[in-house]
Amino acid sequence: PLPPHPALGAMLAATMRSSRRLATPPLALARAPLRAAMSSDAEGGVLRRFRVTAEVTVSKIFPAGFGWQTASVVADNAGFAATTPMFALYTGVGDFTGVFMGHNLYMLLKKVAIDGSIDMSTEVQTGLLLGSAAFCSGFAWQPMVNLLQAAQLPFVGVVGGVTVACGFSFFVGLRVFRMVYPAMGLSGIPVCDYDNYKNDAALSLAIGGATGAFVGTGTTSRTRATRTTSRTRARRR
Repeated sequence: PLPPHPALGAMLAATMRSSRRLATPPLALARAPLRAAMSSDAEGGVLRRFRVTAEVTVSKIFPAGFGWQTASVVADNAGFAATTPMFALYTGVGDFTGVFMGHNLYMLLKKVAIDGSIDMSTEVQTGLLLGSAAFCSGFAWQPMVNLLQAAQLPFVGVVGGVTVACGFSFFVGLRVFRMVYPAMGLSGIPVCDYDNYKNDAALSLAIGGATGAFVGTGTTSRTRATRTTSRTRARRR
């Protein structure tokens, strides 16, 4: 047989070396974009959570606290003790007003400054839904604090009880008004489904935590109740 041509032998040797070098890298090259995509998604998810949390805090939690506190002062000046249903009604309306106005003002500023595609008619309906749910949690807050403190629970117990009760009240309000408002013709509010069930639960958990933290701010509720009752009795005298 004829000996192999030198050039052919060199080509075969180079091909074998190249195949040995590329035995592992193709798999690594295939995994690299996947890893990069997963890392990007993870970073995007974290940033998205921070952004949503910041938006909820600025547009809903802070305005709700301001509205509740303002309404409590109005109820106090009207002579309603913190142990009366009217006081709870006032503060529920204050929560509703704060969340409704806070959401719509925030979305209007966002539309003007960042995203012109925001539909304010839909956002007004969303603000109505959130404000209605906030009314439920705002109404429940003071009676729950009074009840838990009357049971001689420690501070942590009061905070935990208020968190659960107000978070649950907010969640029930969302689910109920998701049925009520669309039936009234408000098409900008999605009806109950599994996706908004999860979103409502997550938002309610955040609201519950905020209402629990509110227990530790300012004067204790028992002191406020005593002070308001004393003022009411003084006026009657």
